[in-house]
Amino acid sequence: MMMMMMMVMAVVAVTTMMMMMIMVLVVVVMMVVVVMMMMMMMMMMMMMMIMMMMMMMINKTR
Repeated sequence: MMMMMMMVMAVVAVTTMMMMMIMVLVVVVMMVVVVMMMMMMMMMMMMMMIMMMMMMMINKTR
C-alpha cells in the first residue's frame, strides 16, 4: 500500500514538474513574440519618421 502511494506521489510530482516546465516555456515564447512585435513596431515607426523627414527635406530643397 505504501509503495503504491509513493508511486502515485512520484507520478504526480513528475507530471506537475512537466506541466510547470511547459507553462514556463509557453510564457517565455509569448514574451519573446511580444518583444519581437514591439521591435518591429519601433522599426516601422522609425522608418516612417525617416520617410517623413526625407519628404520634408525634398520639399524644402525644391
